[in-house]
Amino acid sequence: MKINPGIFWGLILVIIGVSIILRIVFNINLFRVLIAVLLIITGVMLLFGSKGIFRFRSAGNQNIFGDRIVHESPRDNTEYNVIFGKTVYDFRDFQFIEDKTVRARIHTIFGSSYIRINDNIPVKIKIDAAFSGATTPDGNTIVFGTSYYNTPSFRESEKHLYIEAEVVFGHLQLDAR
Repeated sequence: MKINPGIFWGLILVIIGVSIILRIVFNINLFRVLIAVLLIITGVMLLFGSKGIFRFRSAGNQNIFGDRIVHESPRDNTEYNVIFGKTVYDFRDFQFIEDKTVRARIHTIFGSSYIRINDNIPVKIKIDAAFSGATTPDGNTIVFGTSYYNTPSFRESEKHLYIEAEVVFGHLQLDAR
């Protein structure tokens, strides 16, 4: 889920400018209205599910307002996104197609992600958490900041599965067996 930094900051500045005008001219706080609208949409989605008024689909590597299980092995530079949903990533049967390190990214925003890995496969996971709860098999809990987890078979100089897991206002759990 990449967005051009120019577009992102442009939208932020436009929203801030519009909110200042609305606040001064009409005494309307745009940020409170946006938060209220997001809460209402979330509540409607929880009440009616994905088959309700809005039809969000979990397509490809995206999961929005749904539950999903991913069994396929990630390919190099694969990105997965979970927004207001729950996804289980079962990478226990991961196999290297090429003789090189495979990189994958998992973004979790207001949702839950469960990553299942095999201790016999060399895996390194970088977890970036912000206002969330991420737990690793060695008992670490990350609420804010960065942490790393390596399987016992991991060697930095050898090929491995490298996962960057970013979780914001959500939950991430690693399970290694």
